[in-house]
Amino acid sequence: MMLRLFIIGLDRFADVAYFFSLRMGLSVVVPTPVVDVSDLILVGDGTPESYVLVILAHHLNGRKTVGLAKHEQLRGLTVLRDVATYIMAAARLRTLVLLVDRDDKRLDELTGEVEQRLNEAEVERGEVRDEGAIKETTLHHKGREICLIVLVNDRELVGARRYTIESHLLDVAERIFGRDAVSRLLREAGGDPKVAWAKLGREGRRNVFEHMVKHPELVERAFPQHVRVLRRLDD
Repeated sequence: MMLRLFIIGLDRFADVAYFFSLRMGLSVVVPTPVVDVSDLILVGDGTPESYVLVILAHHLNGRKTVGLAKHEQLRGLTVLRDVATYIMAAARLRTLVLLVDRDDKRLDELTGEVEQRLNEAEVERGEVRDEGAIKETTLHHKGREICLIVLVNDRELVGARRYTIESHLLDVAERIFGRDAVSRLLREAGGDPKVAWAKLGREGRRNVFEHMVKHPELVERAFPQHVRVLRRLDD
């Protein structure tokens, strides 16, 4: 899979994804902005999501080009309030994926929030199908139908009180540094995986990303829902 930066919401986000790809030796991000895409991934939260998507795209190894964007102002599920902007911008858009953290909410709570945010948007929607960390519905906008997939970062980690993309990354870290080392970081971080990930340090984080690049089976185990959704896009 090739990731191409979407014309809307570039700003610093464009540099983050592109230069990470270069640093890791992965030629999967096209820096030239694009608007004519059939599939688009929206990053709902922070920088690590972009890094993970770059590595996933590398392992999928397909020829499909998918747009990549981050809203300039909105975060998390609130991005859905502005979903019509992306639909109108990309005339060929068929599938839109929003990647968000579960954080400290129940998965069924997130389903209700997806419905609420879409009700605030300038689109019509079908029933939201709930598959846990994957939630899917059909959007209707000016005679067009778009498949919306909300992809939730949701990984159980002993000692963690939130569910974020860093939970998945720390799961990989456990396999490199050992469970005791990661548990200690989580205790020092008060159970917050974002803080624990930061405490791992620059070299430790880079080690995790390098292992993910070298070991696709590690990525499959730690990011199962992400792999499942991106494979659908890559078909």
